[in-house]
Amino acid sequence: MPDPIYHLVYVSTAVRRLKDAELERLLRQARLRNVLLGITGILIYGDGKFIQALEGPKQKIDELIRTIRGD
Repeated sequence: MPDPIYHLVYVSTAVRRLKDAELERLLRQARLRNVLLGITGILIYGDGKFIQALEGPKQKIDELIRTIRGD
């Protein structure tokens, strides 16, 4: 039986405003990491804030959140 899909939505504040090139680099890195982890989601940025929705196996989401908290 496959693992159940886990969903997580969170909001965070950037430590500083990001330039377009920085956002593009962040998005590329997130896409690659998410594929490797088997996670899908969406990342929204505006006015110095991020909103992210993630879905995938709970263990993988938990791993990713630990990494994000460290960032």
